[in-house]
Amino acid sequence: MFSRWNSSSTSTPATVAYPNNWSRSHLDSLSKIVVRKYDVRIIPLVFLTYTIFWLDRSNIALARVNGLEQDLGLQSSQFNASLAVFFAFYILLNIPANILLRRIGGGTFLPALMVAWGIATLCSGFVTNFAGLCASRAAVGAAEAGFLGGVLLWLGFFYTNDEIVSRIGILLSSMPLSGSLGGLLAGGLSRIQAGSYSRWPWIFFIEGALTVVVGIIAYFVMPDTPATASFLTGEEKIAAKARMILLDHRSFVRRIAFVPSNSSSNSDIPKSRRNSTHPEAARNETVTTIRFSTTLDIPATIIGASSTDRIHKSTWRRAVLHPVTLFMTLGCFFTVESIYAYNLFVPTLLVEMGFTGVRNPLMTVPPNIFAFLYTICITQYSQRSRRVALPLMVSACLATLGFLFLLIGSFAGGTDAQRGEPIIVKPLQYAGTFLAGAGVSASTPLAMSWLCVNANPHYVRAISLGFVIGVGNFAAFLASYAYIKTSAPRYVEGHSINIAFNACLLLVGVASLWWMRRENARREQGGRDHRLQDLPPGVSRTEHEMLLGWDHPRFRFHM
Repeated sequence: MFSRWNSSSTSTPATVAYPNNWSRSHLDSLSKIVVRKYDVRIIPLVFLTYTIFWLDRSNIALARVNGLEQDLGLQSSQFNASLAVFFAFYILLNIPANILLRRIGGGTFLPALMVAWGIATLCSGFVTNFAGLCASRAAVGAAEAGFLGGVLLWLGFFYTNDEIVSRIGILLSSMPLSGSLGGLLAGGLSRIQAGSYSRWPWIFFIEGALTVVVGIIAYFVMPDTPATASFLTGEEKIAAKARMILLDHRSFVRRIAFVPSNSSSNSDIPKSRRNSTHPEAARNETVTTIRFSTTLDIPATIIGASSTDRIHKSTWRRAVLHPVTLFMTLGCFFTVESIYAYNLFVPTLLVEMGFTGVRNPLMTVPPNIFAFLYTICITQYSQRSRRVALPLMVSACLATLGFLFLLIGSFAGGTDAQRGEPIIVKPLQYAGTFLAGAGVSASTPLAMSWLCVNANPHYVRAISLGFVIGVGNFAAFLASYAYIKTSAPRYVEGHSINIAFNACLLLVGVASLWWMRRENARREQGGRDHRLQDLPPGVSRTEHEMLLGWDHPRFRFHM
């Protein structure tokens, strides 16, 4: 169930005084207009940036099958080591990058990251040895560190929890689509010969330059928040702010009143509904006062936002040590290993199936198109059914089956009696790439969505996302060495690892679902009400309730 309030509550806080004396229907009407504008102006651009993000991340796999190892003289597992260098910098900078985004603004920070990693990608085409390759991969990893979690955080300024799941699904479906696009581009770019550069360098030259151009365009188009969105009118900006307070980040503080910015904070609210220190009053009669400008052409502002949305000492504890964060960190660890192993080594697996030369990148297109369509469908189902756990577990099962096909296909044909080499069952293995690609591609947006719709307030979301992505990406080191030359052509170790990890992802999904159901039931019975009484010194009751976030007794976990 997706509801965040208990069974006696309605879909919005029980006592609401809307800004500028609006009616609920007027705010709902404006909200629909605002969301439509977001979908038209924000989602297509971010989808493009995400596609480029995944394209630049996986282009080294296509460069590998187009002569990179031979031209650079890489020995043994040096290619795998260069992949590990990328993830080292990517992991270290995740949390700092997320906090910087919150302070600098997504409209500035995210395009700057794009330009930085675009330049680093372009320079990768000039490397001539192993050291140069490692340096370029380190630069790309450092620049990309804040982008994945940063975009998810940035979307949280615009979309409510009930809206964001399908949008994250659309955006992260760009991952398999970029695989298809990368395969088509590599098929053409690898034929370019100009001067002393031929084949693989042009993959980096063209894709890196494209990233820089899109990053510059994004700087002039992406707003930091709804208040700075040029495509919203003044009235729509107020509605955008109000709906987020009512329906998303502060929804568990059930008594909300908007008052003019020139009035006292409690003067327009009856005494019986002002902030109270009594536990029952805190549970049933608390009023959160939000000051809004009464002039519709002036962007709405929340008085006191700086005090309730800053990083407190307890914020780190509530973010990093929360059971949901720990569950999602495990889930991210398992799904990250699988998605990177798949994206980085599918071209290599296709070589063992006999698809070489120009055919190799082209044969990556059908599985990636299937994964793209599956990801769109399963995340839309998640949005409509108001479930996240079930689609995630189904996707984990699908990925497990896909890697099982790949493993069985490497043994089912037996061994060539004359040459003593394994006979690969191509149809079975190629079918496995479809199932594995679909499962791992959908698991990532579903896992990230599950965290995003629960982590609260915003700085908790920023830290927990950075922690989950950062720690979870330690699995990328394992993915970098999952498929090594010495295990070719069967790659038993790599397939077995991915089967085990997706089975573990399924178990994490079951455990998370069990914990959330138990915790929601405990809160329904009043088992967490004592948290409202533990008021820290120097903190107002309203601020305390907002800072509690997903630890608030009235918060209900999305499942």
